[in-house]
Amino acid sequence: MSGLLQDVTYTFRTLRRAAFAVIVMLTLAQLAPAQEATEALIHAGHWKQVRAIAQKLAQDKPNDAYTFFLQAEVRQAFGDDDGAMPEAEKAVALDGKNANYHLCLAEIYGDMARHAGFFKQVSLGRSFKKEIDEAVALDPRNLDAKFDLMQFYLDAPGIIGGGRDKAYAEADEIAKISSPKGFIAQAQIANHQKDSAKAQDFYEKAVQADPTGAQAANALAAIYASDSQKRYGDAERLCLQAIKSSPDQIAAYSQLAIIYGTQQKWAELDGILADARKSDPDDAGATYQAGRTLLLKGVEFPRAEQYFREYLKQEPEAGEPPLSSAHWRLANVLEKENRKPEAINELQKALKLQPNFPEAKKDLKRLQ
Repeated sequence: MSGLLQDVTYTFRTLRRAAFAVIVMLTLAQLAPAQEATEALIHAGHWKQVRAIAQKLAQDKPNDAYTFFLQAEVRQAFGDDDGAMPEAEKAVALDGKNANYHLCLAEIYGDMARHAGFFKQVSLGRSFKKEIDEAVALDPRNLDAKFDLMQFYLDAPGIIGGGRDKAYAEADEIAKISSPKGFIAQAQIANHQKDSAKAQDFYEKAVQADPTGAQAANALAAIYASDSQKRYGDAERLCLQAIKSSPDQIAAYSQLAIIYGTQQKWAELDGILADARKSDPDDAGATYQAGRTLLLKGVEFPRAEQYFREYLKQEPEAGEPPLSSAHWRLANVLEKENRKPEAINELQKALKLQPNFPEAKKDLKRLQ
């Protein structure tokens, strides 16, 4: 994965699940919680907490279908599809009537297909379709599964069942279950077709249909805050709305960090980063985005350096940029500050963590 793509590594799956979050207070003293509480943590993207629960379940119930499912979910979230697949297959084998187990296995096949060659993609695509069809058959109102199926229809070639008309039909089915989610589905189709105006219109309709929905609010805020629109006040309002409805999700904090950094509103930026740390100490994604914004805007390099160094103090939450990307970005800042030896050192650290990192390799060759 290139360094540029690593800056925004939330998968479609991660963002979608965050939209269905339910706020649940859970401590490590409750390492055998009800499945509903664990699912809420998954939906909110608190994967480090879920990992601790999965590790405890692996000790207490090593041969349980739900244990294998949870281990598969965690492995996939942290980018280990090869390790996740056998866990998901065991969950399905033990309980083939659970739609979420089939959905988990389908999503692993889908992730693997995105990184495979053409012929392997076809094989994995067919495996995905088989599992997602089973998930929808078992639970026809499972929105996660239906969004995945819609995305499959958009991405897959006709030879394995893809087709835009099928995607539109699936979006209509989603709308029958949830009108706001139907608008989000239509927006995602429009984005796939690179029709930004239509996508914006559908996200606006989704926000109108459900003012408390964080997913549509965050997506629309990103559009409003883009360089082409610069509607920062509207974007800020939407992010604050998303935080009010889902205060434990980091996406809106990250978007606000970008907005405040772009406008050089330092007091507001410091405030939202403090709120983000308090809301979710496991996820420093907002801090990373603040540093990245200042670097790309070419302002306040010492502040950007501080943010990247803070991000490097802990393991990233699943879906956030890896540490290799933070080292690379920090190197860029240090170079701007005419600290070439330190920049080289950070690039070497990035390549030690991720040897196949094109941008870091290019920068290191240029600086040496």
